[in-house]
Amino acid sequence: MSTQDRKGIEGFWLEYSGILQECIEALPIGLESLQTHSQLTLQEIESGSPFIKRQLGAINGIVMVDHCRRLESLLVNHLGQAFLGISAKIIRDDSIHSSMIHFFDNVLNAKPTYLATICRTADLDLETLTLFAVYAVRPIRQAVMMAGRSDDNGQEWPYGYCPVCGLWPRMAIVDETTSELHLWCIGCGGAWRFPRLVCPFCFERSPERFGYLYLNDDSSYRIYTCDRCRRYLKTKLTHLKDKTTPVSFDVEYMSSSSLDEMARIERYIQDFVGFAAFDLQDNAAARAYRKQACLMAHMNPGE
Repeated sequence: MSTQDRKGIEGFWLEYSGILQECIEALPIGLESLQTHSQLTLQEIESGSPFIKRQLGAINGIVMVDHCRRLESLLVNHLGQAFLGISAKIIRDDSIHSSMIHFFDNVLNAKPTYLATICRTADLDLETLTLFAVYAVRPIRQAVMMAGRSDDNGQEWPYGYCPVCGLWPRMAIVDETTSELHLWCIGCGGAWRFPRLVCPFCFERSPERFGYLYLNDDSSYRIYTCDRCRRYLKTKLTHLKDKTTPVSFDVEYMSSSSLDEMARIERYIQDFVGFAAFDLQDNAAARAYRKQACLMAHMNPGE
């Protein structure tokens, strides 16, 4: 990625952070009920159910429609004309309420075919629409994440998918001060600790099944790979407590697309942005995954 591309992403994130905070403050989405759930119980963790699936309340449609239109403007100004007119194709003026509810409900529940269907009917590029959708619902997910976050560590979340919205991590951060690995979710902007020598996607723990790729011109980025499930995870090495160089996970993720290209060349894969683990369904694959996680964490897997 060129310096100009990086500057465009940084410019977008700088302005988006402002409208994101404004939107969160204007969202009465039933956060009062979350205050009594600020720390996950052992039973809730064993169930493996993402926080947003259990606790999300009503959505302020007017606030969110305005947020989408402001988001489109920022994307066009900083990242290109591909985003021009995208909100009008999703949220129609003749049916703002119903189309908004339908759009946000499907994106929040990570319906795997919904965005692809919109692309076909509205003549949109899937990657462009997905990026817009992720940041369109970010205020809702981040508000829930912030309301449900506890200042103390409490019980650790043992799964490789996000405890708030159920999405697979898009990036990892290794804190070089503590050697801890933190998985990061693009959906809500949250991060959680996870064992370094365990694949978050399939729980492989054999060192010989792991590998990594890296760019010769920047040793602070790596791609951790798993030869069991053939998935990869972009990783940034940094010092999280160094306040002089704060880490913006969103900027690091969007500006490291060359790592994704490298991983794909080596035939490693990653689920599409915005798709949830097991589509948020309680199926056999989800139960088997939870069982592995709980055994690793010495808990009883929820049925």
